[in-house]
Amino acid sequence: MADTQGTTAGIVVIGTELLSGLRTDLNSPYLCKQLWSLGVEVKKISVVPDEVEAITDEIIDFSSRFTYVFTTGGLGATSDDVTMTAVAKAFSEPLVVSPALRSTMVEQQSEKLSEEEYREAYDKMATVPQGAQLIYPEEGGYPLVTVKNVGSAYFDPFGWSDTFPHANPKWKHTFHLHNQPFLHQQVYIFPGPHSVVRQKFESSRHLFLRTPALTRTLQITTSEIIISKPFSTVSTRHPSVRFGSYPKDGPHEAKIVLTAERREDLNAAFKDLIAALPAGTFRTLENGQQGAEMGAMLLPNEIHREELEAFVYGTVRGKPGVFDPLGDVERVLGRSGDVVARIADSMNTIRQAINRYGPQHVALSFNGGKDCTVLLHLLYAARQEYARNRGEDPSTVPIKTLYVTHANPFPEVDEFVDFAVTRYHLDMVKIYGPMKQSIQAFLDKNPEVEAILIGTRRTDPFGEFLTNFQKTDPGWPEIMRVHPILDWDYGDIWAALEGMCVPYCVLYDYG
Repeated sequence: MADTQGTTAGIVVIGTELLSGLRTDLNSPYLCKQLWSLGVEVKKISVVPDEVEAITDEIIDFSSRFTYVFTTGGLGATSDDVTMTAVAKAFSEPLVVSPALRSTMVEQQSEKLSEEEYREAYDKMATVPQGAQLIYPEEGGYPLVTVKNVGSAYFDPFGWSDTFPHANPKWKHTFHLHNQPFLHQQVYIFPGPHSVVRQKFESSRHLFLRTPALTRTLQITTSEIIISKPFSTVSTRHPSVRFGSYPKDGPHEAKIVLTAERREDLNAAFKDLIAALPAGTFRTLENGQQGAEMGAMLLPNEIHREELEAFVYGTVRGKPGVFDPLGDVERVLGRSGDVVARIADSMNTIRQAINRYGPQHVALSFNGGKDCTVLLHLLYAARQEYARNRGEDPSTVPIKTLYVTHANPFPEVDEFVDFAVTRYHLDMVKIYGPMKQSIQAFLDKNPEVEAILIGTRRTDPFGEFLTNFQKTDPGWPEIMRVHPILDWDYGDIWAALEGMCVPYCVLYDYG
């Protein structure tokens, strides 16, 4: 696909603890997703230790190649926080204490430490390269620090030191290598904690808005080998569209993502690909899932639905093809393997609960995690089956759902929960607080509920003592706890999600 936008970014992730495996980087996946949605293409991510030279080298390299450079980590009051030193060295600028930043540091300290006693720490945290800009969020708080490198000419191999009198000597090789105007490359210096990175980016995202790329997605339900030839043929016919095939953990699952700048190019390629793929080897993803997983601009399905169903299923099967949990379960139960037996046993447990209490009296505990996501899909399938046997519509009786949250949930989790509410017709009560009080508040609001499905497994704390049907302990709100996936293991969960093409919270893809 031709890159007419030309807006690119590189991310330098700083932290020795990341390279030693002590911590997992959540910041670069988040930044990639957000920048992509704004029309900025991340070209490279580099993870480096807390070493001035290593950080400096990456900033010099990235600044010569990309429109924006984002660094995360290495900010603070201790000796291993060296990011500001490295940025200053990269641009041959002296380090200075910013009075404005220092004042903010003192004001924002919750401990109200003595300014005199901790002068050295405050000074270090307020030290920035000379000429750095401070971008303050509208809601107040710590600013985002940014450094802009402004050159004035093409590299002249005989006069580079005159054109850039303060340049780091390492720039000489870089200028010669790229031979391009070096103007307005901007470095944005983020801290390490993920929640703070999110806050800083959200308050400054308007700075990076370009024209977002458009995407459409297909879920492949067979081996990549089978679809490799039509994939290559169609991608060759549409040079303005980028085709990507991304395998998942299972041997027979992949996601095909088409990306383009023009809507008409994208839809033409998408329709062409559907026509070329063998029948029954793929399914489309709904816009909600596509957005949650790709962070992309969403498109309406401009291919006629009956035409699409004919390609995907050959015949219309109940509700339009992209959402049919019962069909997913029946398709998987036609196979063999341990996870198939697990699904069959779990469906029997859920059927028992529905038949014993009635669908309107059976609720679900849901928090957006992978285990309860599998359980939700199976519960909806059982509700479909129950309604089908009685000639009813399962969506007419929403699933009573309890979501016990905490003070600072990840936005991705809340986004996925909102997606699940719409997709599965959930009547959800969202409560912040201890589990015991939350259950009581839920039952006070829904007194008709007699049983609640919970995605606990035996490997969870105290799970070894549970049974499929078990009353709450004395002193707790009285309700029947139902544990349909009690005997599942970690591999079973992922095999079921992949096998039934169930969308899950995107945080699991971040590691």
